[in-house]
Amino acid sequence: MHELTYRSTAKSNLTKDDLENILTTSVANNKNLNITGCLIYHKGMFVQTLQGAKDHIFNVFNNIESDMRHVEVNLLWEGSATKAVFDGWHMAYYSPDEKTDEVELKVFENNLLILSSYHNNDSASVRLFWKQIKSLIFEH
Repeated sequence: MHELTYRSTAKSNLTKDDLENILTTSVANNKNLNITGCLIYHKGMFVQTLQGAKDHIFNVFNNIESDMRHVEVNLLWEGSATKAVFDGWHMAYYSPDEKTDEVELKVFENNLLILSSYHNNDSASVRLFWKQIKSLIFEH
């Protein structure tokens, strides 16, 4: 098994429909390719870890790099994985909508912080994923 983590900036005019399309496509494709992972969209940024067969995750990553909904796609880490951290997830997703209030947003961020505390002993890629999430939460 192989894994990679990347961070990208969403195009400036990304819509909720764009996000829903990314989710629908990701879930279907990742399930068919036996890829697991976690995708977070927050503050106009995507952070994602993908785990699976090396050729499959790099095919997905190459598609992301050419996807016009992403700009500044940065591969942060890739390497072998000893265990599936997001086993059975295929893709996790949360996107606050226009009606999300500050309390809901704080709950979302706190839940991410709690989840991140469970992954201290995982791979470098997964630790980097959670570090990026914390960075997004505490920026601005």
